[in-house]
Amino acid sequence: MSDKMEKYYVNIGNNVRNLRIKKGLTQLELSKLMGFKSRSLVSKAEVGKEKRFGIEHIIKLCEIFQCKISDIVILL
Repeated sequence: MSDKMEKYYVNIGNNVRNLRIKKGLTQLELSKLMGFKSRSLVSKAEVGKEKRFGIEHIIKLCEIFQCKISDIVILL
C-alpha cells in the first residue's frame, strides 16, 4: 500500500476515534453497535494498522454518529 493511502487510513481512524470519544463511547460499545462481539476491529482500525474500516463500516459509523461520510473520510 502506498504511503498516501496509509495516511488516509490513519486519518479515517483518527476521525472515528474523535467522533467515538465525543459521543462518549468506548471501543467495545462502538464495536457492539456495529454488530461485533469484540473491540478488535475498532481498536486496530482507529490507528490505521492491520485492520481498516471498509465502506460498509463507514456507512454504519455514519448512522451511529449521525454524521456525513465527509466527517469521517476527510482527505488530506
